[in-house]
Amino acid sequence: MKLKFQQTVGPHCCARACQFFVKVISVLIIPLILTIFTVVITFQERKESHEQRIEDQQIAREQRRQDLNISNFARRQDQEIAQKQRELERTLANERKDLEYELAERVRHSNDEQRKHELYIQEENRRDTLLTMYINEIGQLLKESNGSLTSNR
Repeated sequence: MKLKFQQTVGPHCCARACQFFVKVISVLIIPLILTIFTVVITFQERKESHEQRIEDQQIAREQRRQDLNISNFARRQDQEIAQKQRELERTLANERKDLEYELAERVRHSNDEQRKHELYIQEENRRDTLLTMYINEIGQLLKESNGSLTSNR
């Protein structure tokens, strides 16, 4: 049977069949290669986009962690600054209170000294007045006794 098939078909027909077969394969292979290439590229791009999304998520998590650390650090600094400010204000208030107390003491002391000085001046004036009165009375007595200190009337 084999011989019969080869004899009826002939070598010429076999060449045509091979040519037809080559044409069909060449027409089908290019779209098939393009389809395979497109599918491979699509899967590769999908894989890359998935990897990129995972990387972006990791970067976003790291950025949030850094932002949280920065905000915590800034909050601690703000708290420390506020605490130091309160301590400084408290210290300044205490120093001001001490200075006001010292000033009040100085004013009181100055007022006391002023009062003592005024009392001293009043006492001096009173003594001067007494001395003046004494001298006037002695002068009057001497005038009445004609300058004699003894009583010879």
